[in-house]
Amino acid sequence: MATADSLGVNDRGQFFFLELSVTAGEPPARSDLVFRFDGKEFGPSQAQGARDLYRLYGNKKRRYDAETGNGWVLFELPESGETTDTSLLWPGGAWQPDSTLQARLAAPEPSLTVEWSVPETVSIGTEPEITFTVTNDSDLQTRFVAGLNRTGGGIAYAPVAAISHPISAGETVEWSLTDPFEVRDPGNDETDDEPDMSYRMLWSGEDREQQVRITER
Repeated sequence: MATADSLGVNDRGQFFFLELSVTAGEPPARSDLVFRFDGKEFGPSQAQGARDLYRLYGNKKRRYDAETGNGWVLFELPESGETTDTSLLWPGGAWQPDSTLQARLAAPEPSLTVEWSVPETVSIGTEPEITFTVTNDSDLQTRFVAGLNRTGGGIAYAPVAAISHPISAGETVEWSLTDPFEVRDPGNDETDDEPDMSYRMLWSGEDREQQVRITER
């Protein structure tokens, strides 16, 4: 997810996030860590700041450094690729993911069927409920990640929810959420044909919008 005044999704490829703990020997420098994947070598991502995945560190996770010999490190990888020689490398050592993890790294992005239901009309003073139904059409577990934003109803533009749901192979997951922002009078002409509010949901490769009218002002 990328968060500023709205929620979006970074779909540059796949992210491999590892927690490292050195139990023997000299801890390698972060810059000496290399992840080999699809015949190429990738160094740790330099991403940092509120709009990048390193915001995940927060108070619970810390970035890996050689002084402590433990922490988290992020690699940005292609969406899929060969895993014949996949491994984490450092001077004098190597670690290879197990076959299950290699299969997940090698597989293309799972296909998802996404449906969502937004009320066609809402009343002032309410907090609309939005329902989601997502099916994992692939044979690998995945995670549905999306950003839901709203315009109108007293809101210029604001993030409503950051969505993150694990979905097993072939599984359909249904859930609902409540918009935390109460609907307010938009102050426009009730008789026009223009929508008063809209919800916009973004996820990897998709961008959908649903419009809403406000009634009972």
